Amino acid sequence: MSQTLNILLVDDNLDLRDTTCELLEDLGHKVTVAARGDEALRLAEAAAERFDLLVSDFLMPGLNGVELTDGMLAIDASLPVVLVSSRSDEPTLVRRLRLGDVAFLSKPFALNTLIARIDEASQLVSRRLSKQDNAKESESIPELGSSTVAEIKPAVLQPAVSVGRKVRRLQLAAAAVLAIGAGWVWQSLEPGPPPLAPPIANDVTRSATIDSTSPRGLIAAMPTSFSWGTVAGATTYAMDLRQIDDTVLWRSEVDRPEVEISVALTEDLDRGVIYYWNVEAFDSAQNLIATSGPVLFSVDVAAESTRD
Repeated sequence: MSQTLNILLVDDNLDLRDTTCELLEDLGHKVTVAARGDEALRLAEAAAERFDLLVSDFLMPGLNGVELTDGMLAIDASLPVVLVSSRSDEPTLVRRLRLGDVAFLSKPFALNTLIARIDEASQLVSRRLSKQDNAKESESIPELGSSTVAEIKPAVLQPAVSVGRKVRRLQLAAAAVLAIGAGWVWQSLEPGPPPLAPPIANDVTRSATIDSTSPRGLIAAMPTSFSWGTVAGATTYAMDLRQIDDTVLWRSEVDRPEVEISVALTEDLDRGVIYYWNVEAFDSAQNLIATSGPVLFSVDVAAESTRD
């Protein structure tokens, strides 16, 4: 994926949005971010140049990802779309994915999966445009004997109906479609885990934000330490390393704004998988006085290939 894309990234989670933006920019893309669907539509309508790709979370305040997709496609019918969610069994999302013209990215995801879905979204545009052309042709079919245009349309659209039946036979899972040669390959998307609780709660005792230093974003090598900014009045720092599904991989408590990790732990980490860490600062009375929020990072798979 060497082509530079102009990407519109929409997610109401600030930390996930900023880190995903950083990952995409590290891949060489130009990224415009929005926190809500209505904001994204305004950006698209006012943009001086068209967007090459929409990457949107599904569950958001206001317009959800499907409603945003419909609005964006009304502006640009040839826009590739990647919808992101921790669930693939939401009825609204399932109905949209049955059309087979947008890509679906399930949380949690690895970086190489994100790259694959971006490529897939571009391939699916031709299917969307082809279906639109077929619909236009069916509307212009003249009367044949006693048959009316309304009677002819179901026959013209029969392949789409057949596809819908195939999807239902796949246990009502969302379907992502890849064009390979002259045929179509259908992939069943298993229902994802229930929505995750926010990694960091909005605790009223939190009065400051800790500046994270490293690792963050897309990095070339496995991290050997985690570091962050000093917090005035802090005597203890508690640091967690987690998988994106909130599973704790490692926990440490230190009295300075840095902690080294063991070689054994780095050997358990995988390239191309997104992890996150967070740190909390406590005063001498063990009151929580600051947090970093989730800091996401992923070790570049390409860097390993280059080294080898």
